[in-house]
Amino acid sequence: MFMARAAELAWPVDVSISVSRVNLDEIADIYAAAVLSQAKCIQVNPMMVEGKMRKHPELALTPAEWDDVKKTIEALPDGGIPRCFSDEILCHCRFQPTALQQAFGIPTAHSCPAGRSFGVIGPSGLFRKCLHTVKNLEWR
Repeated sequence: MFMARAAELAWPVDVSISVSRVNLDEIADIYAAAVLSQAKCIQVNPMMVEGKMRKHPELALTPAEWDDVKKTIEALPDGGIPRCFSDEILCHCRFQPTALQQAFGIPTAHSCPAGRSFGVIGPSGLFRKCLHTVKNLEWR
């Protein structure tokens, strides 16, 4: 309902889809709903291991599964809506343990532009360079 009302008011809305093992089997339907929403742009990304998924890393996609998701989406009609993929399963803004790099690292992933083209200001008013920072070690 929100998307329909936003379209009525001519509000530009982007859709961001995070994919994990929980919604993997529904990705074609989720993407189709995003296309039908008349979004300005659709971003699709794997759920990040040390972000929202840090307590359940078993739900993270492997790099091969993520490639399959991208192929599935690329085969679907896009309705003329631009789309992009964020290949980061690990945030490259901070150090990642070797075990996580081996399991989830994508050598061709582009590092996040955090700290260069954007930052995050939290409810407390403090700044940090990256939205994906789990511990607030970078707050200023």
